[in-house]
Amino acid sequence: MNIEQVPIYDIKPYENNAKKHTEAQIEEIAKSIHDFGFNQNLVIDKNNVLVVGHGRWEAAKLLGLETVPCVRAENLTDEQIRLYRLVDNRVATTPIDVDIELAELESIDLDISDYSFDMFDMESIEAVEGFDENNNDREYFTAAFTFPTAQKEQILKYLRKHKQEITDEIIEKASE
Repeated sequence: MNIEQVPIYDIKPYENNAKKHTEAQIEEIAKSIHDFGFNQNLVIDKNNVLVVGHGRWEAAKLLGLETVPCVRAENLTDEQIRLYRLVDNRVATTPIDVDIELAELESIDLDISDYSFDMFDMESIEAVEGFDENNNDREYFTAAFTFPTAQKEQILKYLRKHKQEITDEIIEKASE
């Protein structure tokens, strides 16, 4: 595998890339590159069109990098490259084993507050034994906060991040 440094503005995004990155995701990727280095190469074709790494490319631009490490997909046909993009995007969206992730996070003695580890969504919170979505009392959330401290922090982070969305849903249900 030949890794080459390619000027960032010589690289072109693939216009039909199916995976879309939010601004928040790009900022998080940029933070990761800043903190840990550019450890995943971009994959480009013979015309410098991105095959894999659109989010990393956007993050590199955000960081003001002049060049980025790239591998050329010279051994693939144009049709194989199109399929590779789709497969790579799908593989990257597989589920996470939350128990293993939590165990790993608990064993890391570094500040992780700048990275989003939303390990809980409302379904996870609502699945807690004793959680009653029809109960308007304080007990409504009591069960959710019987988790260990690290998990409480993750739930609070989720609630803070999605406060407006949750508030809008509550208002909508109340007005019915």
